Formats: sequence, C-alpha cells, structure tokens
Amino acid sequence: MYFRNAKKIKSVNIILILLLIVPAFVFAKNVNNSIAMNTLELFPYGFINKEGEKDGVLYDIMNEIMNQSNIGRTHAILPAKRLIVEFANPTGMCTIVLNTPYINNQLAVIEPIGYKLSMGVLPKAGINLNSYSDLKNITVAVPRGVYVGDRFMNDKTLIKASTSRYYSALLMLKAGRVDAVAGALQSLIYITKNKEFAEQKFGKPLIFSENEMNLFCNNVVTKEVRERLKSALIKLKASGTVQKLMDQYFKSEIN
Repeated sequence: MYFRNAKKIKSVNIILILLLIVPAFVFAKNVNNSIAMNTLELFPYGFINKEGEKDGVLYDIMNEIMNQSNIGRTHAILPAKRLIVEFANPTGMCTIVLNTPYINNQLAVIEPIGYKLSMGVLPKAGINLNSYSDLKNITVAVPRGVYVGDRFMNDKTLIKASTSRYYSALLMLKAGRVDAVAGALQSLIYITKNKEFAEQKFGKPLIFSENEMNLFCNNVVTKEVRERLKSALIKLKASGTVQKLMDQYFKSEIN
C-alpha cells in the first residue's frame, strides 16, 4: 500500500514538474518567434528592388542576425514614421538604426554593426562647402523624411527645396534647380553611381555628424534574448559576414 501511494505521489510530482517546465519552454519559444525585426526604408539600406523583393545592406545584415540567433518572427522594411510607431510593439521589436540621443531614449543598445553613417550636404562641382556659413548662398534640396541635424533643419535663413526622395533631389541638382542635397551621404553617393548621373560632377560633402549604426531592441525584449542577439552579431562580425555584405554596397563612399 505504501509503495502504491509512493508511486502515485511520484507520478503526480512528475506531471507537476512537466506542467511547470513545458509552458516555460513554450513561452520562451513564442517570445523568440514573436519579436518583429524591422529595417528602415532608406536606399540602399532597406528598399524594394526592381523585382519587387525586399533588399538592402541593413536588410541583409538583419536576416543574418535572425538566422544566426534563431530569433525573430517577421522582417519588414518600414518608413521612418512607421518604424517609430513600432518602437512600442508589445510583443517586442528590434532594428538597426543610428545611435542618437533620441533612439537611446526609446530603445536599448544591443551591439554596433561596425559602420558609421555620415549626415550632411552633398554639393555639385564648383560649390565649396568649407563651413556651415557657405550654405547661406546656395539652394539645398531636402528629401522628405530626412533629418540631418537641429541647426540645419531649424535654420530659416537657408534656402531649402523640399523633394519626395533622394533620387528626385539628385535629378533637381542635375537639372540645375538646386546646388546641393542634404541627407545620408553614403545613400546619396551610392545613388550617384546610377548611369543617369554618370556625367554629373560633385564637390566635397559638408559633414554635420557621423553616427554609429547599432542593433537596438525595445524594452519588451528580454535580457536573455538581447544577449543571444548580441552574441549572434558579434560572431557575424568576427567571421567577416557583416563586412562582406557592406562591401557589396560600399567601398569608399566618402573621402
């Protein structure tokens, strides 16, 4: 009788242990698979190519991080405003963006990818931008959604022309309607490699700031998951995978 009861108690204990362990395992698995990965829509970092497929250097790097860490449910390319809304995603979100005070107040830094983005103004040939004051005599195209710094964006003494995107801003410069274009300099210079701008000459860019590109996650993502993502990115950098992807797009964009 004693052994029979002991056997029953043992069976009940095993069931209770399983009931405690299994939900925890399932929960952890669901957390990993519920996290949304997002890439900023900015050429050539994240964009839809001519075939209608998602593409871009940051998009590719994020995919590698997802594969290495086995974390992430979806991966979307989002415009800046949509991406900011995603910061509050209740199931967790991660993205690769510039390390700025605003982003640091919204998200948790995971790991830098080893690449800096320069913000500033790219002029046409013959326009010398040695200092900020040189901007006062020219017209600068500012693509929609671009933010290159408080001083420039709030300066009402400058002549600015709003455009829909980087490509149209460069077309305006080619047509002589503007003298320079503001924005992410690597993006602008990458677009100038298009055959449409083959004959267009450019001057030395005026750089306002250089910011590190980091992998960030919101506070919903657990510390354990953040560590796994960090470890995955470190391994990808050490193996040369990240650098190889960046080299496919950039070599020496800015002198």
